Amino acid sequence: MKKICYGIFLLCFLMAGGFSFAEAPPISIPQNVNSPGDVKPQGSEESNPLSWEQQNQQAPYTILLQEQQVKVHEDGSQDIYNHFKIKIQNPGNDFSWEMPIYYNKDKESVEILNGMLTDPDGKITPNNNPQDVLAYPEFSQYSMLHKKAISFSGTKSGSIVELSFKGKIFKPLINKQFWSEVSYPSAPTKLFKNTFIFPRKMKVNYKEYKIQEKPQITSDHADVSYFFQLEETESFLSGKKFIPPLQELLGAATFSSLKDWRILANWYRQSAKQMIVEDQKINDQVAELIKDKKSEQEKATSIIEFIQDHFRLVPVPFAQSPEFSPTKDVFHNQYADKKDWVLLTKQMLAVAGIKANICLLRNEYEGDPNNELPNPVVFGDIILEVFVDGEKYFVDPVLRGYSLGHLPSTYQAAYLFVITDDQYRFDHIPIYDETKNKVVSHINVFIEPSGNAIYEVENDWGVDVGFPVKEHWRSLTGEAKKQFYDSLDDHYLQGAALMDRKWDGLDDRYESLKSLIRFKKNNAFLLLNDTTMVLNEKPENRFIGFDQEKRKYPIYFPINSVVQNTIVYHIPANFKIDSIPENYDLKNDILEISRTFESPESDKSTIKLTDIYRTKRGSLPKEKYPELQGIWEAFRKNSEKYIILKKTN
Repeated sequence: MKKICYGIFLLCFLMAGGFSFAEAPPISIPQNVNSPGDVKPQGSEESNPLSWEQQNQQAPYTILLQEQQVKVHEDGSQDIYNHFKIKIQNPGNDFSWEMPIYYNKDKESVEILNGMLTDPDGKITPNNNPQDVLAYPEFSQYSMLHKKAISFSGTKSGSIVELSFKGKIFKPLINKQFWSEVSYPSAPTKLFKNTFIFPRKMKVNYKEYKIQEKPQITSDHADVSYFFQLEETESFLSGKKFIPPLQELLGAATFSSLKDWRILANWYRQSAKQMIVEDQKINDQVAELIKDKKSEQEKATSIIEFIQDHFRLVPVPFAQSPEFSPTKDVFHNQYADKKDWVLLTKQMLAVAGIKANICLLRNEYEGDPNNELPNPVVFGDIILEVFVDGEKYFVDPVLRGYSLGHLPSTYQAAYLFVITDDQYRFDHIPIYDETKNKVVSHINVFIEPSGNAIYEVENDWGVDVGFPVKEHWRSLTGEAKKQFYDSLDDHYLQGAALMDRKWDGLDDRYESLKSLIRFKKNNAFLLLNDTTMVLNEKPENRFIGFDQEKRKYPIYFPINSVVQNTIVYHIPANFKIDSIPENYDLKNDILEISRTFESPESDKSTIKLTDIYRTKRGSLPKEKYPELQGIWEAFRKNSEKYIILKKTN
C-alpha cells in the first residue's frame, strides 16, 4: 500500500518554542498587508493567468488551511493550538494517509481535538483516537520520544483530511526562555495563519530579514501579539531549479528572549560537560585503538572508524532531540543518534589527546544565522572541529567513506557555530574547487559495418557520487547484491547484451568508486541505404530548468563542478569519415558546456569526442536568464548535428 506521511514536530524541531514542519524555511511576509483580510499572494511579482488551484494541480496534496496559535507564559512554557485542512490530489491506487505528531513526553503533551476524512462524495470518516507509540521502539535510550498518528486508508483524490490538536510545552529546553522562527509552509498553501502571544514581562525580541511587510502587532497591558497571514503560497521545497538560499528569497522572521549567542553556547557547553561521563571501558577501548598508531591522524581515524563499524545510527533529527545522552550509556548500548555519536567521538578523541570542538551546522540554503536572533532552531545538524597534527579539520564522524577533513560537497559554505572550552565563534565550511566534484567517463565504441557496436564504458565516479552507492552496497547481502548489480546493468544496457562488468571500490572505505562495463548494442547507429552511417548519439541534456519561457528568481549555482565524458569511435575498416560537426564552446560567468572532435591525420580510423559540462559557483540576476536560454538553445541545435560515415566500397 502506498503511504504519504505528513510529519509534524510539536516543538518546531522540539526546540523552537513553537510548532513547525520539519526543515521548513522561514516565512516571507506578503506585500501591502494592512489587515488580515487584505493579503496579496506571496511571491506574486509576476502575474500568472492560472489560478492557484490550476498551478498546483499536479502536487500530491495542497494545504487549504494551516492555522496555529502559540501562547507563551513567563516561565517559558507554551500552549499551542494547530488546525489543518489538507486536500489530497494525486494519491494513486491503494493509498493511505498518515499524520504523525512527534513529541517528547518528558517535556510536552499532545491532545487530538478532531481528526476526520471527508471524501469527494461528502462521506465523513472520523479518527479522534490515534495510536500513541514510541517514535523509535528499537532504541530504549530514546524512549521519551513519542508520536501520535492519525491515519486514513482507502483515500481518494479530492478527499480532505482535517486535523486539530493542542499541545503543551511544560518544560522548555532552556529554563524561562522562548524562541521561534515563523516557518514558510512546506507545501502549496491556500491560507496560512500564525499567531504568537507572549507576556510583556518576558521581553521577547523580534527580528526581520528581507521580509516585505510587518506582521500585524497588537498589545494590551499584559500581552503582545504578532499575527502573520499568507494566501496562496507556492512550494519552495521542490521543483525550483538553481535558486539562491531560501533566506534570500523568502526572508526570515524570528523571536527570541535569548540576549545573545553566548547563552546558547553556554547551554550546549554545559550539557556536553555533564553528559561526558568518565568510563574505564571507554578509556581501555581508546588505548587499544591507538596503541600502534604514531600520528594523531592515524589515532583519530582509528577512533572514528571504530564507532562507525560498531555502532548503529538512530535516525533522530538533531533538533528533535537536542539534549545529549550520557556517553557511558551510548558506549554500552552501541547505538546513538547524531548528536550523541558526535559527543562520544569527542570524548574518545580527548582520551587519545586530540582536541575537538562541537560545531552546530546550518546548510547554506537555509541562510546566515546572523540574520536571525539567537536560538537553537537555527541549526539542524552537528559535527566536530578536530585538531590533528597541527591542522584543523571539520569532521562529520557518522560519514563512512570520507577521510579526515573531507566532507560531501553539500556541506560546502555551511554556517558553523563553534563551541570551544570557554568561547564561541561563527565559521564556514570551505568552498571546494571543481576537483572535489569531478566525474570522468571514457567510452570506447567499436562499430561494426552493420551499425551494431560494442561499448566499453569506464567511469570514475568520485567520492560524492560513490558514497551513497557504497553505503547501499554495504547494507546488502546475498541475493540483494545480485539484484543491485542487475539494476546497475539495466541503467547502462537498456536492451543491450552484457558482455562483462567490473566495479572497483565498492568494499573500499575511501577509494573512489570506479566501474568498467562492456556490452553489445544492436542497431546502435543508423545505416542508410547500406552506404551511409549516422553516429546519432546525443550529449546528455543537463539543462533541465532552463527551458521555461520566463524566470521568476535569480539563478544560483552553489558548487564548482565538472563532468568530462570522452568517447572514442572506432570506425569500421570499410567506412571513412565523411563529415564531422564543428566544435562548440558555450559559456557565461557560471556555466560552460563544450564539445570537441579530434581525428588525427595519421589515423583516420578513430574519432575522439570530448564533452565537458562545467559549473562555477556564482549567481546571475533573473534579467540575465536569456543568456542561459541562448546557451540552452545553441546546445539543443548542436545536439542535432551528427558524425557521418561513408562506405568506401
